[in-house]
Amino acid sequence: MFKPPQITLSCENQVKSAFVPDFFSILSWNIYKINHKDPVEFQHFIKSLQQAYNLGFYCLQEAKHSDSASFPLDDFCLHFAPNLQLKSHAYGVMTASSIMSHKAQQILSKKTEILFKTHKSSLANHYVFADNTPLIIINVHAINFNNSRIYAEEILQLHDYLANYQEAAVIIAGDFNSWNKKRNSLIHEFCCALNLTQAQFEEDKHIKRFAKHPLDLVMYRNLNCQYATAIDSRKISDHNPLLLKFRRG
Repeated sequence: MFKPPQITLSCENQVKSAFVPDFFSILSWNIYKINHKDPVEFQHFIKSLQQAYNLGFYCLQEAKHSDSASFPLDDFCLHFAPNLQLKSHAYGVMTASSIMSHKAQQILSKKTEILFKTHKSSLANHYVFADNTPLIIINVHAINFNNSRIYAEEILQLHDYLANYQEAAVIIAGDFNSWNKKRNSLIHEFCCALNLTQAQFEEDKHIKRFAKHPLDLVMYRNLNCQYATAIDSRKISDHNPLLLKFRRG
């Protein structure tokens, strides 16, 4: 199976800061339906979220990257890690930040989806606080149409990556396709092994679910989560955005 190129970076404008502030907000959202069918509405919705919440980070899954489509916030850097490369555009995960990223690393699944034979892509971005303490944000779109053993291998890839950064503050956010008990059990074991806390959301009725299992998750370490909610996107996407506010631990 053809493996897409690793990272596309767009940073045409200067970001606001080189350092992560002690208080910051992040949004995670699978945007497939809205971004692909109505990019103008997507851009309008992102602008309204930014105006309302002054977000520092966006973790977007099933994003579309092409020369004609652009993230609507000028002072954000974009890192894009594709899992599918077509002639005119690519699909994957995109992380946007108003903070300078010192490193971006794609984590491409070793196995592919059974139905579509595509890999799944995650993206790790490294930032620092003012005292050079690291913050790692991993934007995840986990494998969907495959068995629990393959899913466990993908979770292990995330574990092995973070095992090298035991002292870092960490946020892992995205569409985990955690649609059964076994997958949720694997995620619980992953969190325990890395001392991660799974965020609990207000308005969790807006979180995308399958068989009562939430598909979109956020977990963190060495941070205090002050607020976490799911925002009703008015059915413009089949997932709703997750908004979290953090304070440095």
